[in-house]
Amino acid sequence: MAFECPSDMRHDYQYDDPSYNWRALRVMNSTHDITYAQFDEKYIFGEGTEPGGIQFHQLHDLNKDPWQLQNLWEETSAEEKAALQEEIARRFACTGTRTEPSDCE
Repeated sequence: MAFECPSDMRHDYQYDDPSYNWRALRVMNSTHDITYAQFDEKYIFGEGTEPGGIQFHQLHDLNKDPWQLQNLWEETSAEEKAALQEEIARRFACTGTRTEPSDCE
């Protein structure tokens, strides 16, 4: 039996709780197994600490920390931070639907 996606929009959950306003990137390849997440209570994901800015970053190495207990963001180099931020922003800007492929791949 094949799985079929629902065709109707869901309206049974809310978007306005700040704890729901995050985006995440999973990188799993021959050299990395990490998760990177950003939190923005306005879900705008601009830089800075003003409303519409990212208030919190979370980075975990799942090879060393599978329970994601140690946030590595503060000890990560500026170059690596910039690369992660660029990639998550690029992926966030992708568009596509269940019938139209993503414009990023």
